[in-house]
Amino acid sequence: MKKLTTLFGLLFCASIVLTSCGGSADPEADAKKYVDCMCDAAENMDQDAIVKCTETSAEHIEKYKDNEDDMKTYTEAVMKAAKDCDVMGGMMKDLF
Repeated sequence: MKKLTTLFGLLFCASIVLTSCGGSADPEADAKKYVDCMCDAAENMDQDAIVKCTETSAEHIEKYKDNEDDMKTYTEAVMKAAKDCDVMGGMMKDLF
């Protein structure tokens, strides 16, 4: 019984530590990660990487959908970072 209690105690402590390590949301950092991923994938014409990057963006959008300010910051940061990517920058000029 003592071993079982110790095991549950360790699991409880680990779950608290791991939960607190999540950090706060950083839309600008997430946007940069997404654009870097997309830029590399587009330059290498890597279809699988493009799909992975798109999934990452979907996760970011899901993460920020309930916070209008974070979503706006994320979108603006994506647009700004995309200008630095030769491949994506050209696409952005064509779109806007």
